Amino acid sequence: MKISLARLLVIAPRGYGVLRRGYAAGGLGVPGFPLYEKHIFLCTQDKKWDPQNCCAAKGGADLAKKFWAHFDARQKAGEIGRDVKVTQCQCLGRCKEGPAVVVYPKGEWFILKTEDDAKELIDRYVVKHQAVPRLAMPPTSPS
Repeated sequence: MKISLARLLVIAPRGYGVLRRGYAAGGLGVPGFPLYEKHIFLCTQDKKWDPQNCCAAKGGADLAKKFWAHFDARQKAGEIGRDVKVTQCQCLGRCKEGPAVVVYPKGEWFILKTEDDAKELIDRYVVKHQAVPRLAMPPTSPS
């Protein structure tokens, strides 16, 4: 049975409001089209039971604030569109390497250790769409 996108939007459960809003905004959110060009997740997890292996102990919360400040400045300057979203989150499962950052829809992982790292990720990866191999997290199993 083939269902048109228009029909899908009518029969989709209420929880798919993001899909409906995204479609109305120009096709984003439709299956096969990401809602955001980039969705950046910054880990700020504070593991009280394992303080040596958490992003907060490695400066994740402070780096997130600096990341946000630089991101907001670039967005206000018109260099970053509204199709890029930043979300502060809890554990991403890469605690030993952290502070961890993952960017979807590509699923690219990065490690940010300093404010300069955060600025470089924004300036090169987000604004200029360039690879930043120096900040790339090596592939490994979750910690």
